[in-house]
Amino acid sequence: MDITLSMLQMQAAMAQAPAAVTNARPAPPQQAASFEAMMQNGVMGPGAPNEDTTGTLVSEVVRGEDTALQSVSNDMLFMLQNSSGMSMQQLTAATMAIQVESTNMQVDLQTKMAVVNSSKDALETLMKNQ
Repeated sequence: MDITLSMLQMQAAMAQAPAAVTNARPAPPQQAASFEAMMQNGVMGPGAPNEDTTGTLVSEVVRGEDTALQSVSNDMLFMLQNSSGMSMQQLTAATMAIQVESTNMQVDLQTKMAVVNSSKDALETLMKNQ
């Protein structure tokens, strides 16, 4: 069912609607103060990059996966932007290359996740046996 309302119909309906009933209790002062403090800090953005390039093994793996994913995305965008100038054979070859790259990245990620999950399971078993 598709209902479309014009702006005039919406305004007329809002004018006929009764005033909003507010029976909400005021927030406790400590919650209100906490909320105001959060609003003063503004919206959090992404963290600043760490100056120290040496990191934990996990952060290096994540950086590598992020780079690989970005590479696949860039290759796909490049192909889409230049597809009008490609022959059918070039387009097919580029599509296959991107599929292979994407598959390799996925297999690599799944292998790493399998190692992480097996390590986690081994630690859980060890902790249960203690």
